[in-house]
Amino acid sequence: MLAFFDFPGLGLEPVPEGLGGIQHVAISVTPEVFEAAKQRLTAAGITYLGPDMGVKESIYFKDPDNIQVELIRQPLFEVPESAPQDD
Repeated sequence: MLAFFDFPGLGLEPVPEGLGGIQHVAISVTPEVFEAAKQRLTAAGITYLGPDMGVKESIYFKDPDNIQVELIRQPLFEVPESAPQDD
């Protein structure tokens, strides 16, 4: 699944006019794939950020076209472990 979102009023910088723009792509993966991806990125010498950016389940890196990719360690439609819990 690929989704594009617009967040009016968020204060983001405008994207130059053209065929389109993208801030980042988020891909949901299982915890096992998440851990394997971190190992593969490290082995390939690809720098990534996270999972310490406030969202414990995500890492971020750039693809060869300089688009930011987010891998989120949560299967689709499941509540992230770090989400606030209802009491």
